[in-house]
Amino acid sequence: MTYFARALLLGLSLFLTERCAWGEGRASNSGEIESLFVVLGDNQLGKELVAPEDASTVNQAQFRQNLKDIAALKPKPSFIFLTGDLVDHGDQEKGQTIADRLESWTKQYRKNCSEFALKVPLIPTLGNHEMMKVVFEDGKPAEDFNPDSYPAWLKWLERSGFGKFGGNGPSAATGKEDHLAGDNSRFTYSFDDAQGNHFIIINTFTLNDSPKPLRGWVPYHWIAEDARKAEANRKVKHIFAFGHMPIRINGFPFDPKGENSILNSDTHPLASQLQETLGSLSKFRGYFCGHLHLWDCSPLPDGKSLWQIIAGNAGSKPIKLSTDTWKAPFYFGFTVVRIHKDGGIGVVSYNRPVPDPYYSTAPQPPATPQPEILLPRTKADSGMKKNPTAPATRSKQN
Repeated sequence: MTYFARALLLGLSLFLTERCAWGEGRASNSGEIESLFVVLGDNQLGKELVAPEDASTVNQAQFRQNLKDIAALKPKPSFIFLTGDLVDHGDQEKGQTIADRLESWTKQYRKNCSEFALKVPLIPTLGNHEMMKVVFEDGKPAEDFNPDSYPAWLKWLERSGFGKFGGNGPSAATGKEDHLAGDNSRFTYSFDDAQGNHFIIINTFTLNDSPKPLRGWVPYHWIAEDARKAEANRKVKHIFAFGHMPIRINGFPFDPKGENSILNSDTHPLASQLQETLGSLSKFRGYFCGHLHLWDCSPLPDGKSLWQIIAGNAGSKPIKLSTDTWKAPFYFGFTVVRIHKDGGIGVVSYNRPVPDPYYSTAPQPPATPQPEILLPRTKADSGMKKNPTAPATRSKQN
């Protein structure tokens, strides 16, 4: 999350509604889970909030407890997807600071993971804190692209082993329609698992060939072609996509400059194109992202049904503003996506209270699973459903 955007995000809270009120309807017929995966994003703290010797800049207490909770899941997850902002910004140098922070993050991850969790493939998506640098415009902090961070990220993926699924994405040669500035085959890519699930990883900070790179650029044409191929593949049952920034700041009069969502200008309507294409596919189940430090699960408006799950509540500074009639639905935790044997897709938010201060180093309690949200299986089945067999009993999350 950018420094200047943090202040703007407080305004967002005024427009949030109880978006996770549970709809009525049937649950998964069998209730049996075939597999599951975990999604979490935005765990970084500002470097001023961590000990000088901690180069990882993560919220250590939340990080440790999230990993403990994930290790206790049953059945065990097949993948852990990180939707960006693992660490704080790098400085204006040749990528060394961000490289050091990512290496420190890896050490913390391996130190705090159980033996089993270390065997679960970890799939990170880069965010603005990994790819951007802080600059000052008229004395105010802002963000700008840091090209040195991109090779640092790739070297980290190679050393850590977290990049083994990448490589089939677009390059400048194969992605001319997407106006790419170099090889993006390991930033945006896709892969399948043995259960018939197709996963698309999207870099929402793709370097493009504009004289001044445009924030929120994605290789739309490559993504659309890849998703359509998966739709036509008889072996593929479900399609999921992951990125750092939301496709849209869903339904809110916020973000007029488009700096906190995928680019959607008159000249480059990438968000609208992405929403239209993915929402038209019968196998597409949901887009998972972070960037906003909150949790939200809702369909995007204006067009075909496409569900967006914002899971940016792993430990970064929360949005907490409240009004007389509304309380910000914020809690720390992570998201579990259950793939049922009957084809149903369930989303479960695991919540724990936010301590005071939010960056407290004290041990944290386990996260509590909330009611399962069953995502629609087809465009016609567009309602959100609550699974009555879910372990939690609350009717809404706040």
